[in-house]
Amino acid sequence: MAALARHCGSSVSRFAYLFKRETGFSPRHYLEQQRLRHACQLLRLTSLGIAEIAAETGFRDPFYFSNRFRRFEKLSPPLSASAISATDAATHRAPACT
Repeated sequence: MAALARHCGSSVSRFAYLFKRETGFSPRHYLEQQRLRHACQLLRLTSLGIAEIAAETGFRDPFYFSNRFRRFEKLSPPLSASAISATDAATHRAPACT
């Protein structure tokens, strides 16, 4: 975040304040949401395992990833993957990870 603040010409605290004011989310929360959305796409479009998806989306610990994913999606990654595979193949639209 320090690099982003420098790029914008502001302090870290000022950058965080302005970011939250504009988006409604702290920079950390926003980044985590983006990483978890990417994980949803990987679950939907690939056959990667949970540990591989965790690593691909920047989570060092697959258990921590699963915990954060469950809070974000209200389903564990394996259940979400099952829900995705059970959806209409023509639309590739999952009830989870929307």
